[in-house]
Parts: sequence; C-alpha cells; structure tokens
Amino acid sequence: MMADQITFRAQQGSAAIATIATSLSQAEARAWHQRLDPFLQVGRPSGRGYLDFGARAAAIGWSGDATLPLAWTYAHALVGERIGLTASQALELAELDPADLPGQGVMPVEVSDPGPGHDAIAALARSADVRPVLISLLAHVLGGERRMAMPAQEPSLSEAALWGLVDIMGIIKETQPLSFVSYSSRSLGPDALPGTFVSFQPGARSVLPDSGFLKLATLLVDWFAENSDQLRQEVAWRGVDVTEDRSARIKRLLTLPPATQPKVTDWWTPRATKPLRARETPRAPEPPRVPETAAERGVANKKYDAPADSGTRIAPRQPGQVVVCPICLGDITDWNMESLWEWDPAETRYTEREIPAGLSELQRAPYLRGAYVRCTAQHKNSGQQSRAPHYLPTNYVRFGRPVVLGFIGLSMAGKSHLLSAMVAGIVGGELRKSYEVSHSPVDEARHQALLDNYVNPLLRQDKVVPGTRETEVVEFADAFLVYRQAEQPRPVAFFDIAGGDLANLKARATDVLYMADGLFFVIDPDRLDNRWVEDKAFSNVLSIVGERPRPDPVSAAIVLAKADKLRFEEPVVRWLRADPEPLNATAFLRESADVYAYLAARKALALAEPYVKCAKATLHVASATGGNGEEKNTFYPRGVRPQRVMPPLAAMLAMTGVLTGPEAEKVGI
Repeated sequence: MMADQITFRAQQGSAAIATIATSLSQAEARAWHQRLDPFLQVGRPSGRGYLDFGARAAAIGWSGDATLPLAWTYAHALVGERIGLTASQALELAELDPADLPGQGVMPVEVSDPGPGHDAIAALARSADVRPVLISLLAHVLGGERRMAMPAQEPSLSEAALWGLVDIMGIIKETQPLSFVSYSSRSLGPDALPGTFVSFQPGARSVLPDSGFLKLATLLVDWFAENSDQLRQEVAWRGVDVTEDRSARIKRLLTLPPATQPKVTDWWTPRATKPLRARETPRAPEPPRVPETAAERGVANKKYDAPADSGTRIAPRQPGQVVVCPICLGDITDWNMESLWEWDPAETRYTEREIPAGLSELQRAPYLRGAYVRCTAQHKNSGQQSRAPHYLPTNYVRFGRPVVLGFIGLSMAGKSHLLSAMVAGIVGGELRKSYEVSHSPVDEARHQALLDNYVNPLLRQDKVVPGTRETEVVEFADAFLVYRQAEQPRPVAFFDIAGGDLANLKARATDVLYMADGLFFVIDPDRLDNRWVEDKAFSNVLSIVGERPRPDPVSAAIVLAKADKLRFEEPVVRWLRADPEPLNATAFLRESADVYAYLAARKALALAEPYVKCAKATLHVASATGGNGEEKNTFYPRGVRPQRVMPPLAAMLAMTGVLTGPEAEKVGI
C-alpha cells in the first residue's frame, strides 16, 4: 500500500512544530498536523507511535537529542488507510536515519507487509526478556483498560511487547483499535482515539493487573512464545468468535490447555498413518473479574460452547469445528473429514467418495471440492436417530461457526424475491463495490440451483419467482464464504422459511430459528392500511427468539419490501432513490428512524417489534423488482431493477460480526 509522508521539525525554545516536507496537499497536511500534534509533543527519540483514528491511521518515528526541550529534532510520519497501514507494520519499519529526514516526505512511499524489521521483532517478542512486559500489557488489555501508562523499557523491548500484543489480539479475536507511543515523555490528556491507547513512560508506576486476567495472559503468552500458529488453531477449535461479547470469549480462552501439552494432529492426516490422542480437559485458571455484560445478567452466549471432553479419543478435525447442524440442531465437534460424500444425481442419493490413503494436504485438496460431510450429532441422541442421515458441504464446516440468517414474513410478503435480489447483488459485485466484501459459494450445486430457479428468472427474464414451499426440513437456500481483504472467510448461510410454516410454527421447518444469528423481517406494504396490524409470522418468531434455551443475541433487519408501491410517499421515496454508499452507521440510524416513524404514522408499530426485542436492529426500505405491475402473477412487463436491497444485507453483516471495525460495531445500536 502507498502511504503519504510528513516530516516535522521541532522549533526549540517555542515548543512549536513545523511541517518541513510532505506528499500531501497543504490542506491535508494542515489537518494531519493538527491531529498528530498532541502525540508529536510527547514523543522521544528512538520511540515509535501508531495512532488508529478509525478509517485512517498514522505511524510516527522520532529522532534527535533527548536533552532538548521537546526531546527530539525531527519526527517522520506515514499516514494512510488503516487497512493498509497497521500497528504491526509501524513496528516493523526500518530505523530512522536522521541524516535523511529533512528531505523525506516529498513523495508517497510504499509500505511493505511484512516490513523490513519483521523477523527481528517477531523473534524478540517471543523472548524471555520481553515475556514479563508482554504478560502485564496483555493482562491490562484483557481487563478492558482503555488508557494505560506502562513503565518505560529499553525501546526495543517495549516495541517487541507491543508487536506481541498486536499479534495475540488478532489471534484471540480482540478487534478493538489499538494505538500506542513506545517512548513517551509524559501522559496525554483525554483524546478522541477509539479503542485502547498504550504509552511507555519514564517514572510511570507499575500497576498489578487483576490476578485472573494475569493468569490468562500468562497462558496466552506461553502459547504465543512456543507456537503462535498452534495457538491460533486451539483458539479456533474452541469457537472463539468476534461476534461474541468479551466475557464469552474470555470464558472460551480459559479452556486452553497449558502450552506444553502435545498438540492436536493435523486434520487431513489419514487415520491409518497417524494415531489419535485423547484431549485432556485442563483445569481452568481462576476466572477473572469481567465487567458486567449481558452474559452475567442471564443472557449468556452458550450456543457454541465446546462440550467438556470425557477423556475418550476424538477424530482429527479442522480447527474451529464446533458447529451447530442447521437440520438437527446438534452440536458437532467431530466432523469426520476423512469420510467425504458426494451427491449422485443418477441414484438420487449421497455416496461415499473414494479417497486414496496417504495423501498430502495439497493432494487431498481436489477431493474436498464439491464434497459433503455427514452429520454425526443425531447419532449421539437416541431421539434423533430415527431421522434420515443428512449432509453439509465441507466449506460449511471448514471455516469456523457459520453465521445463520433467516428471512421472516407471511406468504407473498416478498421474501424469496428479496433473497434472490440480494444474491444477484452479491454475484454481480455490488457487495464488493460498495462494502469491499468478496465472496465465494459454499455449495456450488446448491448455489447454481438458486440461480437457475430464482435469480436468473427474476433478473434476466423478469419472471415472478415462486414462493417458498412448505416443507418438513428447511435447509439453507444458499451460502457464501464472505471476507474482506486478507481476513479469514466467514460462512454466511441464508434460510428462506415458508410463510405458512412461520404462521403455524410448523415443527422441524422452523428449527433454524433456534440457532439464527440474524433475521430479515420482511414487511408487505399492502398490509399497511392505517389499522392495527399484527403479523403472525413476526410474533411467532419473536416468541421463539425470546424463549429459546440458548438465548444468544439475535440481530434484526426490518425491511419495508416492495417499496416501489410507496415510491411517491415520504420518507420512502428519499431512501429508495438514495445511492449506495460505504458502511455508514449514522445513515443506517437515520433510515431506521424514518422507517420507524412511517410505521408509527400508519399505526403499524407491531411490525417494528423486532427493533425493540432484538439485540441489534435496523429498518430499511427496499424493492426487489424496482416496479410493481406484475402481469397475472407471471412476469413484470416493465422489467426488474432492484433498489436498495444491499444496504439491509450490509447492515446485517455488520451486526452479526461478519463486517468488523469501529463503524461496523456502531450499526444497529
């Protein structure tokens, strides 16, 4: 990534700081100077700083004479997008050469990843010298402290501890922004930086962290020093997830075994060539004192807790395979990736795929494509054994816990049309264009079936697509691996439940509601007739959400569908014509307020109940077709042009943790 440069010079005797070279425009440089000034003032020679302002970030280095009033002569800053200028990169930059600094900053510069100092600082971060500093620092962060002044260390030690902190935070899914100054002359006053800010200062008093967090930090640093890749696998195996609150993540981390235990065998290794080992259940450290959360108030997130091991042997598995089966609702921790299945259309059944023994990971990869695994949870429960065997695509279970999204509404509300238009937007690149989100189908065959039967008839042939059929078992209509930049993919599965099944709470067909992470509540505008409105589908679903035995947070996107029928009414017309924009929590809040007020004016607040009863929620206007007037319920003579179908999806991905970052965290609150 290219970053802009700014070189500053301290005006000794006046405490003023001058910009002497920059690749930015005059106005941009002035804005950055004002933003960085408080931090430039406190920096010291040989120190490094990283400031995360949200979408933008800055990396700073200082050089000069420590005896001078400002303790430095030159400071050099790189500024740019946070996704391309990270805290790790700031610590991996080459040392400043004071002889070059006066002329630096005229042209943008490319920031490499990893940086030139990566290998050296990565090794030092795992050393015995850095260990006590890193443990104390990590314990304070785990305890939720946002502003920390740590006792000054030799510069390389503090920087290595910060590098280790950044790496461990990424491994354990701590997503809050982190900023720091590795060598600071004094403390800063209140600032507007989001997340955590750390400074190392001479004379700062050492504060002992909470004993519980100290034990957990020690455990994590031990793992990090011995094998950070294995730590990442162990964390993923326990289902640690960015969508969980801190309390739930910490409880999962406390189940980590000591770092000296033997590690799990590779998941792809054939059983005949490598023996399995029994995983021992470790004694958890003393639980730390965690600030009050929804979990402590009786809304614990227990859905994906890994069951305690009994000492019996377990099959090898890909890390992260604590998955709830969407068909039988069983917790599955032992996906048998050695036994793969494929669909045989001629015999209309699943047959086991033959795989040669002794294959390497690379040789085995082609066999995974298009393959399925058989659910094993039902065989652990005698009440489920009467049900037919069922199968899920390998990609549904290989990348951690899937995010499960359902479409809710009575028959003819427009659920199938909305889902089809969203899938068309994903495939057509609208999600990537507006929100920088890439995708790939989880199940190519199922995805192609949805395109052939729903998406292409609607978008290419202007046909009215059929409604969802009532069925005994609801399987996902489509699923994607969704990811931004170099982030780990997240499986996202879409379930379209028939309106009749929702209205009647038909057993088995509504099972997925007991595990859904997010729900699209689809409103049919034909029912807004200025009289009290009750949507049986909405009320039934909210009843399940409120009473399900595993009361995980559920997010809601309330969508006023077929909004083209209201295209001449305010505020519908304003939002229906609005152009797509990058993720913007404030815009979502304004749209939600307008739609809520519109429903209130039509005496239809019963349709806004999900906004009150779900953990996070937004309201939207959308039209899957862009115009009414279907001809005898068969086709749209004016053509199909979806409007505003992607913002509800983007909001839902943010609320369920698929999209991350400070802006995503504010959506729906």
